[in-house]
Amino acid sequence: MDKLLELIRESVIIQGILTLGLVGAAIGMMLQGREVPRDLWSLVVLVVGFYFGSKVENAKMRKLGR
Repeated sequence: MDKLLELIRESVIIQGILTLGLVGAAIGMMLQGREVPRDLWSLVVLVVGFYFGSKVENAKMRKLGR
């Protein structure tokens, strides 16, 4: 339970859910044959970039022991 609260505090879980939700929405629209709005694609790219960027930053901080 402590680990879950720590992950929520670091917003890792929230970032993951948001990223999966947006990517899932875009993929779902593609599979249905619907056109994915350009704004949704822009948002997906932004959120995925932020998600992986924060992962790299967290890994660097852990490596430095901070």
